[in-house]
Amino acid sequence: MDVANTRQMYLAGAVAAAYVSNFFGALADHIYHQPHFEPPVLSQRLKIAMGKLMQLHISTWIPQAYCFRNIKPSRIFLNENYVAKLFDFSLSVTIPKAHIYDFAQQKWRLIIGFDHQKDKKKVDGKPFLRNGAILLEKLITSSNGKQNPIRSFSIEELKRATNNYQIQKLIPGHAYHLKFYKGFLDRLIFVMKYIEPQTQYSVQNFCFNNIVFASKISHKNILKFIGCCLETEIPILVFEWVENYSLDDHIHRRHELNSEPLLWRHRLKIAMEIANAVAYIHFGLPRPIVFRDIKPSNILLDEHFVSKLNNFSLSAPIPEGETHIKNDPLIGTVDYIAPECFRTNECDEKCDVYSFGIVLLELFTGQKIRRLVGEDEHFTILMDCMVKHIGDNITVRYFWATYVKKHIDNNTFNEIVDPIITGEGSYPGKEQQLQAFIDLIFRCLNTPEERPTMIDVAKQLKQIYRSATN
Repeated sequence: MDVANTRQMYLAGAVAAAYVSNFFGALADHIYHQPHFEPPVLSQRLKIAMGKLMQLHISTWIPQAYCFRNIKPSRIFLNENYVAKLFDFSLSVTIPKAHIYDFAQQKWRLIIGFDHQKDKKKVDGKPFLRNGAILLEKLITSSNGKQNPIRSFSIEELKRATNNYQIQKLIPGHAYHLKFYKGFLDRLIFVMKYIEPQTQYSVQNFCFNNIVFASKISHKNILKFIGCCLETEIPILVFEWVENYSLDDHIHRRHELNSEPLLWRHRLKIAMEIANAVAYIHFGLPRPIVFRDIKPSNILLDEHFVSKLNNFSLSAPIPEGETHIKNDPLIGTVDYIAPECFRTNECDEKCDVYSFGIVLLELFTGQKIRRLVGEDEHFTILMDCMVKHIGDNITVRYFWATYVKKHIDNNTFNEIVDPIITGEGSYPGKEQQLQAFIDLIFRCLNTPEERPTMIDVAKQLKQIYRSATN
């Protein structure tokens, strides 16, 4: 570095110390990973971006608007609370509102944490900026809760990680609009790629939902979001690696995987862990989130068979001051949608409880629910939900609550329990555990007024699991 540049940096630092109380370095120091400077986490980056936008917006209130003309990370100073201070008006002129493009580029450096010129990466600007704009808007509007840092990946990095999405890296058995790949960078990663859909807008919404909610949630039973690539038409997502596929694979495709059968204690543990995760998104965040797609294929298992709730594509927060989310159109996986949703086109946390009840029923029986009654009868049940809900004076049928209650009342639930569970043999307390479990299933599948909260579900499953492991 030459003497002139050194002197310029020294003077800039001196001015910063004079004008910014508790000077904490320039934004450039933090996001370009200079020694002795911590990179800001996502919530801090959003705070800086929003504060800086407010400073620029204020310029439109004064009689003569100005153009800063030199918006960049080295001209934004931070104090110890990450409050941003715009600095150095030496290039500014009174030309109205010409600084918006600079700000758009700058806020993306802030979110993703790299400098295009410095990194000399070839980035397709159109998808990058478009995806960036959508993501930033969603992040800002949902930034009440704690957020995790988002790592930015390039197209080339993820191609290398997956051997150019080699077929051998593809993980089978997931949603029609998703492909999951096993990848490796500095560690094993789980790469989620959205398939080009018939209507791209909806799947882009799913993708950004996933990023927004996964980045703000930290829980041991929710799949950890690492980062994404914004350079593709639909962003590619990267999560922590899980070794043992999904719960759906282990219940319904065990023979294809050559996997060991899930024992009763394992099933109780999985149910308890996912109940804890869902209870957290319902009650542990500033605004409740309704998952809207709880099903076995969205429950992943790591190498220790720890459960991880995954895929927030369809999730939504309960709007402030409201008790329900308007579902327009109706959204979810049809077998797991609460019957009242077909009538009202609304959902709340109790709809997740119903979906979880169906998952418990599949854990208990080892079968998809449509196989419990046969395809024809199942089709009739769905038609009853979807067609007869039209009109005001109708009664919503809760078929699966009635189905389970019949076996409870007749003491015939052993007829539907998975043979793997009965094949383990009996031990003290097992019959009581099965009885408590199916009672809980009935409560989850009952009418919304009779359903427990997910906190109550998690507490009861914990009690059953403790009984099974003592």
